[in-house]
Amino acid sequence: MADPQRTHKQNEMPGNKGFWSLCQRLLSFAMTICSSNLFRGSPAAGCRSPRCLFLFFISVDERMNQGGGKSRCGRGGYQRISVYVYPMIRYVDEEHVAIKPMSKEFYEIIDAILNSEYYTSDPDEACIFIPPIDTLNENNLRKDEIAKALAMLPHWSEGENHLLFNMMPGTPPEFDTTLNLDRGKAIWKRQWLMVSSQPNIHRDYREDLEAQLLEKHTQEKDLLILDKCVPFSNLTVRCRGSDMYQYPQVLSDAKFCLVIRGGRLGQTTLYDAMQAGCVPIIIADSYVLPFSEVIDWKEAAVQIYEEDLPTLMQTIKTEVSEERLEEMHKQVLWLYEKYFSTMEAITLTTLKILNDRVFPAHARSLEQWNRRPIPTAVSNPLFLPITAPVNEGFTAVILTYDRLESLFQVIQTMVQVPSLSKVLVVWNNQKKPPPQASMWPKISVPLKVVQTRENKLSNRFLPI
Repeated sequence: MADPQRTHKQNEMPGNKGFWSLCQRLLSFAMTICSSNLFRGSPAAGCRSPRCLFLFFISVDERMNQGGGKSRCGRGGYQRISVYVYPMIRYVDEEHVAIKPMSKEFYEIIDAILNSEYYTSDPDEACIFIPPIDTLNENNLRKDEIAKALAMLPHWSEGENHLLFNMMPGTPPEFDTTLNLDRGKAIWKRQWLMVSSQPNIHRDYREDLEAQLLEKHTQEKDLLILDKCVPFSNLTVRCRGSDMYQYPQVLSDAKFCLVIRGGRLGQTTLYDAMQAGCVPIIIADSYVLPFSEVIDWKEAAVQIYEEDLPTLMQTIKTEVSEERLEEMHKQVLWLYEKYFSTMEAITLTTLKILNDRVFPAHARSLEQWNRRPIPTAVSNPLFLPITAPVNEGFTAVILTYDRLESLFQVIQTMVQVPSLSKVLVVWNNQKKPPPQASMWPKISVPLKVVQTRENKLSNRFLPI
């Protein structure tokens, strides 16, 4: 954030044109935030004064002007940003006390956005998101609770392209001019390379880990080994010597989280790591990972043989690139939200797997189970393809006469092939019509029947 004494002079902010461009486009619906209720002294003289701009702070992801989310701006042919406002939900703590009541000024901001030309009710169309949390005055913020509430937002994605309004930042003694909230940590900004947080791992494994701390290629922030806090029995904290860490929050500060064979084979650490977006390193040879029948864990986790634990640090540093780590981080977050985040998600995933076993003809492919949705960018109509897209997969062409039993059996067998996209039956009998539609097998791909004019084996090669 720029120095507050200079925010009214754009020519004193080199390299920040993208930020000011965004500010200027937002000011048309954000100018109403000046109000005497926020100040103990006299209010700002006018919303167009430099002092008023000094009181208006924006927290926005810096990648906004580098392509992050920008592709969704301007959809529908309109050359302007699209802003989505989350539903006005009242967030409370464990004692049902509101973490931050909404001020009159914050309601005015929201009302201005809702009535502006920038507002959209569809989050999929938005390139800027407004959280329903009042952060105007930092003096009254419960920062930890607000950070947790922000992380719960369905489109939060570590705060990317989310806009927070703040008019009174800075608390003593630092008086920081930016809104000092934990707005999420990207995978590349996390403090630790890997964390071992299980208090019940085998002594030999712990010794192997501690030995790696003494190796030359291991840096101070590479490995954090935690244990129970003696004499405490609180499972929400972990300790390294006299240093205490909150659990599972500490997992959000690591790129990799170790899941090692301990007192139990299946570890809750795996789920805690996934929720934190921490890439699991599985070190348990006989551990069958959850939903391994349909989930491609190679895309979201690293599996190491127990005997290779002494060389763990070297393996991770040499074989996992930053690009792959970023992809695994995204995949593990998506898998958790899709299949593990609630008991409902776990139950429905189990039922879907059972359904695929019972009805393999309708089963989803491994790619469908593991493919993250890809955001679609706006296409220029001048450069659309002139031909229809070709679907992936193949068409099964079956030449038959009237042997229905064997025909239906072949069709049922063919549809079990994941890459099948269509079935074409060439009916080579001119004296007998093909069966009615109700008699054909119910399959998950299109089925077309063509009756030929002559009984020829070469009919299968006709350009049908």
